[in-house]
Amino acid sequence: MAYETSDGVYLAVEEVEGYGLLAQQDLRQLRTTERVDEGRQEEKRNPLDFVLWKLAKPGEPTWPSPWGDGRPGWHTECVAMSLDLLGDGFDLHTGGLDLKFPHHENERAHAVVLGRPFARHWMHHAFVVDTAGEKMSKSLGNFTSLTDLLERVDHRAYRLLLLQAHYRSPVLVDTDSVGVIERSLGTLDRLARRAIEAGLDPEAPLDRPALDPWVAAMEDDLNTVRAMALVFDWVRQANAALDAGQADEAARLVRLVRGDRRRRPRPRGHGRGGRPCRPRPGHRPRQGQGGQGLGSRRPPARRAGVARLDGRGHAPGHPPPPLIQAGAARHVTVR
Repeated sequence: MAYETSDGVYLAVEEVEGYGLLAQQDLRQLRTTERVDEGRQEEKRNPLDFVLWKLAKPGEPTWPSPWGDGRPGWHTECVAMSLDLLGDGFDLHTGGLDLKFPHHENERAHAVVLGRPFARHWMHHAFVVDTAGEKMSKSLGNFTSLTDLLERVDHRAYRLLLLQAHYRSPVLVDTDSVGVIERSLGTLDRLARRAIEAGLDPEAPLDRPALDPWVAAMEDDLNTVRAMALVFDWVRQANAALDAGQADEAARLVRLVRGDRRRRPRPRGHGRGGRPCRPRPGHRPRQGQGGQGLGSRRPPARRAGVARLDGRGHAPGHPPPPLIQAGAARHVTVR
């Protein structure tokens, strides 16, 4: 599957089973959209083939290899770190929409040809944009660093700003949008103060059936927009209950706003969700490191935006009908 050229070692993507699954395109479609480096085109068997090992150039860091001194390709670096630090078959791989292809597709291709289970779930988020709708980037100079932003605003406001936009929708960060969120944050803080002043029980029983719509929103492709709308509806109802002197009802609603923040203990040697850890041979977890992956009992989402597959392209446990097929493609679900 790999072959040498005058400037390095490349992977022949046509021999990678299911190549194009994350992009949801077959090889013919990808050839028409992918940028081609004309300087290497004569030696590459396919415009989409990507470098595994880049031969040394002046001024670049190099390491010895059977093919000559050089460095790993960008995709090779990332998949090596993922498999080394997270192990085989980790639960969630995220990144910006612009990384879906070719970077994430090529990461996955490495694992496929190695026979290593890779990410089970893929989630790609939209960009932080300016007032003109342009992606913030260093090249355009239209960005504010998070460090600079947090010197001016409450860090909770930025977190709330992200939660009140869906992860696959652009997020506008400017003075006006942050100001709106800071006012929303003030609404939460005022309720917290009122609850303390009213002597409400902070450990009131959690009304789990009332929490179900919030859970359903989060399981619907991480619909944080709907989830936060529910939270602020509970805030409004809690304030109304306090105004009416209904302490028990106010405590119930404040408890919903707080949620279940307690961590349940798990047996030693088990991952989150109670599943046994699957450490790779020779792996010694760092102190305090738990099991691999998220370990949730349910997939992190149920609708479009999350590609569910194992490293060989299968949706774990129950393969769905194929959405696309590329050559002898394995299946990928986007829910």
